[in-house]
Amino acid sequence: LSREEEEMLASLTAKANAIKMLHSRIQLITTYLQRLPTSFIYGDAQDGGATSDEESMDTDPNNTIPSLNILRQIQALVSRLGLVIPSDREAFNREVQSETNNVHLLGLLNSIMQGVVQAKDVGRKFHAIEASKVAARRGTVEYSTGSSFSISGTGDLHV
Repeated sequence: LSREEEEMLASLTAKANAIKMLHSRIQLITTYLQRLPTSFIYGDAQDGGATSDEESMDTDPNNTIPSLNILRQIQALVSRLGLVIPSDREAFNREVQSETNNVHLLGLLNSIMQGVVQAKDVGRKFHAIEASKVAARRGTVEYSTGSSFSISGTGDLHV
């Protein structure tokens, strides 16, 4: 692999690991919220008289004990999602489409350039073959013209 390919591979591996970690954390938050007691979710439990609910939370293995600190952190995370999600979806979709088109255009230009390089190589090979054919014809023509004349040259033996 070339250096650029190794860097690209390392970058993609890091991104894949980050996505896996994010996915596992989202699953953890989802599981935590799903296991909250129904009385806590719907607000049936009041601060003062929820001793029977607290006892049922301790005995029920499917429910988790609510933590206000964790719930505040989840609420802060959810409130920041509006900053991550684009407000103007049409403009965002146009920008994504534009970027996608640019990537495809670069791919097509790369294909064209590879075709030009291949055509250039074929042209070089064709020129080399034609040049060798011309040289071969000249060599046979010179030999045939030398013997076709009946003029004797120096060093010819006459018998």
